[in-house]
Amino acid sequence: MNRHAASVRNLTLAFARPLGLGSPPEAAHLRSPRSLSDITDG
Repeated sequence: MNRHAASVRNLTLAFARPLGLGSPPEAAHLRSPRSLSDITDG
């Protein structure tokens, strides 16, 4: 893993933790309005 990828992953985790998300892939779903509405409706 190169330094850039590591920093991106760390940033993703930094944003995911406060939102209660477990993994970077789940954080990526926040970009989708459908997934975001699923989370708020869930």
